Amino acid sequence: MVVLKELDLVSNELTSLPANFRQGMGNLKTLCLNFNKLSHDALSIISRMGSMQSLDLSFNKLTLLPADFGQDMVNLQELKLTGNNLNQKAKEQVAKLRGGIKVTYRG
Repeated sequence: MVVLKELDLVSNELTSLPANFRQGMGNLKTLCLNFNKLSHDALSIISRMGSMQSLDLSFNKLTLLPADFGQDMVNLQELKLTGNNLNQKAKEQVAKLRGGIKVTYRG
């Protein structure tokens, strides 16, 4: 059985993720979704992936983050959000993520 640890979906013009996106990805460590067109709705699915260590959401259409964003991502070490137009509330949420997470954000 193949265990997926890294998934690169860069530049696919994705606007959403299927509801079953997490299925079979319990060991996923790295997810690259940069240069797509994702909004905060897609993040509800991703934010429950507890094994995630690195998440690249740079250059999407993010302005908001789900209220519970990052709570289940206990292994997260790196979060990239550059190129999104996050509102003030989202920026505050990112700032409150537990220590030790390297966050890259340049609006």
